[in-house]
Amino acid sequence: MNRWYDKNEQLAKCLDAFKTMDQQPKDKLIQNIMSIINEDDPDLLSAKHALGFPLEPKRRRWYDADPYLWLLMNTLRKANDKLLSKVIDVIEKELN
Repeated sequence: MNRWYDKNEQLAKCLDAFKTMDQQPKDKLIQNIMSIINEDDPDLLSAKHALGFPLEPKRRRWYDADPYLWLLMNTLRKANDKLLSKVIDVIEKELN
């Protein structure tokens, strides 16, 4: 595949897990990750970044239908490796 996160197999596995999660645990996990992002690099959640995020009117990507997941995925795309490692840890703990 040609997704931005496929170059990191561990990250790809973690993010793909969102596809099959029930809504309530998914929402809680998204909130936890967004808190980590806000603590680590609040600039990633700024309007200057968000205005550049792609918005597909036909919602072709699997995460486009959920606005919170859309925001998370696009924010993580700009994250550094250290932050992505923290996110992987949080998701893996939730999955186990």
